[in-house]
Amino acid sequence: MNSPRLRILVVEDNDLSRQVAEVLLRHLGHECLLAGDGQQALQILSQQTVDLVLLDVAMPVMDGLTALQQLRSRADLPRQVPVLMLTAHVRPQELSRYSELGANGCIAKPISTQRLREELAQLFPGRFDPA
Repeated sequence: MNSPRLRILVVEDNDLSRQVAEVLLRHLGHECLLAGDGQQALQILSQQTVDLVLLDVAMPVMDGLTALQQLRSRADLPRQVPVLMLTAHVRPQELSRYSELGANGCIAKPISTQRLREELAQLFPGRFDPA
């Protein structure tokens, strides 16, 4: 399936993890914007349009949960943009909290191509083949 390209903001403080996500997304044909913390992400989101945010939970300066709360509440930000949380520790109680804060899903790190494809297919029905 020829998938339409997405513009995805990757918010990750670890350089290697950020680079891996960027390579993976570009390989799938998507455009990437990069941020190293939640504060940088909110600044980018206030100035540019994106289709999706991949947001690390644990970061310095501003963590992912704080950034998510601000994204979902501030009028100067695109409150409806889908957000997938990135975390090394996926536990049921945390997934519930992410959902309560407005996340659209969660991907365990390290990110796998298959898991990313599945999430894109769920977030953008009919646009992406999960296989």
